[in-house]
Parts: sequence; C-alpha cells; structure tokens
Amino acid sequence: MVAPVNEMSIKDAAKYYASMGIITQPLHGPVAKVTSPGKQPMLNEWQKLQKPFSAEEINRRFSEKGNLGFLCGER
Repeated sequence: MVAPVNEMSIKDAAKYYASMGIITQPLHGPVAKVTSPGKQPMLNEWQKLQKPFSAEEINRRFSEKGNLGFLCGER
C-alpha cells in the first residue's frame, strides 16, 4: 500500500519520511518573503544534516505554512 503523502500535513509527511530513514529539511513556504519561496531551506547548514529529525524536532522545526525538502546527492 502506498502512503497518501500528498494528503498529509507537512509535519506528518516529514515524520513518515523520517521513519524510512530519509533526511528531510524544512523549507520556507511559497508566499515567504525570501529569495526562493517554497524552495529555500530554513536551516543555515542544511547540507550537513546526517540523520532524519526526530518527531519532536519535526514538530519544532517544520511549519504547516512551509514546505518540505529532501537531502539528495553527495554530502
């Protein structure tokens, strides 16, 4: 069965991906007043993430007004 991640909240989707070992990162939302709305990482050193956030960290760091990004490629 495929999880309906498109229907999940941002925080629930981040927790789902973390449960599979996928490293996610919080992104600014699509209406944020930043250089790249919807795509810009909220964390300064996002490239240095080594493991998925815990559920508590996700609740603290991610916003439902934000977006969800993945770490891809080489560190």
